[in-house]
Amino acid sequence: MRTAFILITFWTLASGLLAISRRNMIHCALALISFFAGIAALLFTLSADFLGAVQLLIYVGAISVLILFALLVTHDASRLGDRGAPFSRGKWSGWMLSALVFVVLGFGLHRVAVPPPPDPAPALPVAEIGRLLVTRHAVPFLAMALLLTAALVGSALVAIEESSEHARKE
Repeated sequence: MRTAFILITFWTLASGLLAISRRNMIHCALALISFFAGIAALLFTLSADFLGAVQLLIYVGAISVLILFALLVTHDASRLGDRGAPFSRGKWSGWMLSALVFVVLGFGLHRVAVPPPPDPAPALPVAEIGRLLVTRHAVPFLAMALLLTAALVGSALVAIEESSEHARKE
């Protein structure tokens, strides 16, 4: 199990690095989907089956489809940034900035005393989580659904406006 965890960790890190370093937006989105799937696999190896399933359904399923839909309905999305070089021009400044962030975070974590972890809470059964989502947490759950629907409709409107402008120019 430890070997699987280490392999999945490397897969997830490589996917995340590809997602932020490639120039082609479609390739970035596909690497991001692989990253989301890696996070779900890590959750499954940690015996967090419910969170892994939620990660698969929400991020790998819904969010990824929304990102790909937004990229594909945008005019010439497959050619955005694809001008010969496989990596973006600001690669070195991005690496330097991320190194600086990690140094600052490492310094901060080294200086702060970390309290011992609290006793683990008893795991809720899936039926109880479902009941909480439709009773106590119904408003945030529905607000998130409404926000995702608004983003989908907004991306469709932008795509329709761009295609009609493109048709007028021709």
